[in-house]
Amino acid sequence: MVYEFRGSARHFVVPGILYFALGSSAFAVDCGDTITSPEVLDQDLVCSTEPALTIMGPTGSLDMAEYTLRCDGSAVGIQIDGVAAFLSNGVVTLCDIGISLDGTGAHNIQAIRVDGTDISGIAVNSSFNSVIQS
Repeated sequence: MVYEFRGSARHFVVPGILYFALGSSAFAVDCGDTITSPEVLDQDLVCSTEPALTIMGPTGSLDMAEYTLRCDGSAVGIQIDGVAAFLSNGVVTLCDIGISLDGTGAHNIQAIRVDGTDISGIAVNSSFNSVIQS
């Protein structure tokens, strides 16, 4: 019998023996990414992509770990889509729209500072969202 596990964990396939090593995500978050699993930012980002980042719920979440996302030509900093996505602990700056809450809603934003926007800090285009300590 062959066991194989895929995903954010490292995996090995050996007939009859299961090896499974948990680890952090193999790829860092970068401009233009669509985040569909829990991720932690590991550096400041300067993005010209549109939107700079997308978080797709229900499984996508981003802990910005006190780092900053700065827009360099992108109109939307972070687009949150789907249902029940989560964003926390960081700064979004110099975007036309810092954060756009789209999709079905029920998204959560916690401890985010948005500044230097031209149109809106947080554009709410869905229902039942929560914004606290921001």
